[in-house]
Amino acid sequence: MIILKRTQETRSLVRLLVGMVVLVCGGCFGPQWAHSDAHVVNRIGWWPYQEGLKVTNFSIEVVDAPLHLFNSKALIRMYISGTACSSRGWRPIIKEVHIGERFAPNNTRMTPVADFLVTPIIEVRSDKKYSGEPLAFNLKVETHFQTFGWGPNLYHIQCAGFCQDLTLHQRK
Repeated sequence: MIILKRTQETRSLVRLLVGMVVLVCGGCFGPQWAHSDAHVVNRIGWWPYQEGLKVTNFSIEVVDAPLHLFNSKALIRMYISGTACSSRGWRPIIKEVHIGERFAPNNTRMTPVADFLVTPIIEVRSDKKYSGEPLAFNLKVETHFQTFGWGPNLYHIQCAGFCQDLTLHQRK
């Protein structure tokens, strides 16, 4: 009985210590979790309704970037607004957001540049009341960017006709 009691006390003490480390260290091991208004995908798919998409504003911000020797991921938030329209009786919605990543092929700099392409994906749903007018949308999309080297990491992010540049510094 005494051994069992000590084991339970030890477990409680370990839980308390782990909880304290998590609270104190916060972003030591990595950035926060991503929360988006639409599901983020990285594969192309059946996108037959894209002609009704018009992006009117695009901006980005760094939410959490605890970049150091043991972490190379940063949480980035993107705001996308615009309109979507479809034919009468088929209401458009933003189903997902596609994010494609690559290194810029025509880069003339010594350091690589990551090229991101962000595309909201339209899906339609049957709605007899929808008359075909453009519907406004505002999305918040959060995703993790991975650094790819020590020092400055350059990113070029595009959405429709909008382009934003971002630099994240990876430190040792």
